[in-house]
Amino acid sequence: MWAAPAAISLCLRFSADLVKAAVVTLIFGAVLSATEQHADLSSSVLRGFQCIPASDLPAADVLAFAQGLQNETAELSGAQLSCLARLLAAKNLTAHFSRYPPDLLLFFDSAEVRGETCQEFYARASRGNLDLLPRGSSRRTGLLRRALTCLGVRSSRLHPEQLSSLGALVCDMEPETITASDPGILENLKLCPVLTEAQQDAINAVLLGGGTVYGDPSSWDLRTLQNLGPLVLALNQTTLSLVAEAVREAFGRSIAATYSTQGRSQREKSLTLLRAFAAASASSHPRLKRSADSCLSAPVTASTISDSLLVLDYSTSEQLDLCLSNEVLKANLKPLLDQPLPKEYLQVMKKKLEQPQTPSLAEQLRILIAHPNPPRTESDLARPPVGFRELNET
Repeated sequence: MWAAPAAISLCLRFSADLVKAAVVTLIFGAVLSATEQHADLSSSVLRGFQCIPASDLPAADVLAFAQGLQNETAELSGAQLSCLARLLAAKNLTAHFSRYPPDLLLFFDSAEVRGETCQEFYARASRGNLDLLPRGSSRRTGLLRRALTCLGVRSSRLHPEQLSSLGALVCDMEPETITASDPGILENLKLCPVLTEAQQDAINAVLLGGGTVYGDPSSWDLRTLQNLGPLVLALNQTTLSLVAEAVREAFGRSIAATYSTQGRSQREKSLTLLRAFAAASASSHPRLKRSADSCLSAPVTASTISDSLLVLDYSTSEQLDLCLSNEVLKANLKPLLDQPLPKEYLQVMKKKLEQPQTPSLAEQLRILIAHPNPPRTESDLARPPVGFRELNET
């Protein structure tokens, strides 16, 4: 199926901390021959191998190893997958692509895919992690181009049956294709880790057209926003302003409910969403957009902190500054830091804490841990509030 280079080999190289005075490099073939169940190779072993010159390997062992990767949780690098793909090509084993993990297929020579199997090949490859291939690289653009040729795409409009085979490959589509295609393209776009600004504009155009399964934004409820999944990050102010304020607030609360358990990357996404929702709220209350030297909302209280989302109720850091007293801040530092707050809000709090009449930030945390209210568990005491590190970094 694919032309094979003269000779390609592979080995496993272990890092020093894994081998601990053992042999640093092992030949891939030696590991394979010593492993009866290739699918049971540990994830640490799979993460460790690198492609370097080594002796030739039996085709059966290479095949078993590649197939076993489907049952492994280890994530191999692009260089490792490329190495294994070349080895499979050298052994004329690429025809077995249905038995290999989708990530591996991204590194097969798509120019050699046979016409009678191309649709199955691209449908499987499109389930792989496209970020393994740099955006704009010849391999990635070639993969999309040949997939479109295989599926008989001759215009900018993609039909449902074509979209089902393209999967994440749609992530590289031009905005014009997104707006011209069947609205089902939105489901493909949910697979994209990153969308360009132009692609996001196209997504909003499709949603505002009202022909999607989600309906008109004015009719959306909490479940609709949840069903949009990662596409909510692409919503612009025009779209968000059409969503009922109560629905936006309910969705914001659902984000805040899991904020303290999220990783740093996910928290950044959550804050991006909350900023967008806050901006939409501010646009629906024009008086809040004007600068003011007094609090335009109700002053922040302990009850406010426990019952509301400050980023939504106080849509600018200036308003938080005017509405949050030093006394309330000192008495409620822990619950405040557990709230999802953008950096500019944390800067307001830090400035207040650093005022001469206020104990130092470190002293505040010491008091917080020493006199918890309500009582905190041992695991809580070992971990500062979720926003404390961010507050120190502002």
